[in-house]
Amino acid sequence: MPTYKFSRRSKAKLEVIIRSTLDKVRKNLSVTLTGLKNGCSRSLKRQTLVWVVGDFAIGLHGFVYQSQVIYYFEAKHGVTIVRVLHQRMNPTLHL
Repeated sequence: MPTYKFSRRSKAKLEVIIRSTLDKVRKNLSVTLTGLKNGCSRSLKRQTLVWVVGDFAIGLHGFVYQSQVIYYFEAKHGVTIVRVLHQRMNPTLHL
């Protein structure tokens, strides 16, 4: 296998690309988490899109937020979210 090395300019460019990529990921993560929190609040207040998922555990509920399914239990303090699964994931395998 041939060996290789990066020039100083190419290393500098890679560092710029990596920083830019990490900034985009952080921003997307922040937007996603904020949206998820807001979606949870709205869905739990309305209770119209919530269903009981009694097949897995007594008192387990779920609702869809975008492409995620949020599973939770009601508790004295409010709600405890126990899992966030993509809609394509099999809950039997992941709950």
